[in-house]
Amino acid sequence: MAYGRRGRAARRMQGGRPAAVAGVVLAGALVLTACGSDDGDDEEPTTSATTSATTAAPESVDPSADPVESDNPESPEAGAEGEGAPDPEVPADPEAQAEGGGPAAGTDVDQISGVARGVSGDKMLSDNYQYTLDNYCSAFIDQQGGRETIQTTIAGLRGDNDQLLSATDSVVEVTDVRDVRVDGDTATAFIVGTVGGQDASSTQNYVREDGAWKICPVA
Repeated sequence: MAYGRRGRAARRMQGGRPAAVAGVVLAGALVLTACGSDDGDDEEPTTSATTSATTAAPESVDPSADPVESDNPESPEAGAEGEGAPDPEVPADPEAQAEGGGPAAGTDVDQISGVARGVSGDKMLSDNYQYTLDNYCSAFIDQQGGRETIQTTIAGLRGDNDQLLSATDSVVEVTDVRDVRVDGDTATAFIVGTVGGQDASSTQNYVREDGAWKICPVA
């Protein structure tokens, strides 16, 4: 793209509401922070939602709390039975609904992964705005001035000032969506990818609206 065209775009966008919307949309669309600034958090959610579902139960079984084992502490068979067969009156996984919700069902994982990965690629700026309108929660849209404001910005870009995200090193690539957890109509997922070629990762919030999962940085 010629420098002159980028200059016109900058003049058209600077200093007004569209410029502010552009910056927040790009940041909110990704909700990714540079790796290294929070390494401890980045390493923790290393399992997918499916893995979380299959590993949670064994961790919750506490053989020392089983009354059967205490009746005959010298019997190895009693100890084995206590470890492998928790009391049916006690939930096998009392921590399944941990803070932030429980492991997501397959359909939720697919939908959330799809909308998260949809921000990827070297899009035109106007297309990035359009993706925001189609796939972001109402609260975030309203925070940016409403649908009409963003639609006006899209029309202006497509009329004269559109450019690829690569022109400003703003290309996003989502490479992995991990640890999807759902709590009613809200959800979180740990997103891994790059922004402008630099490794980035963060937890992203989602809200279900009209049956569809939406990215929701303000949730």
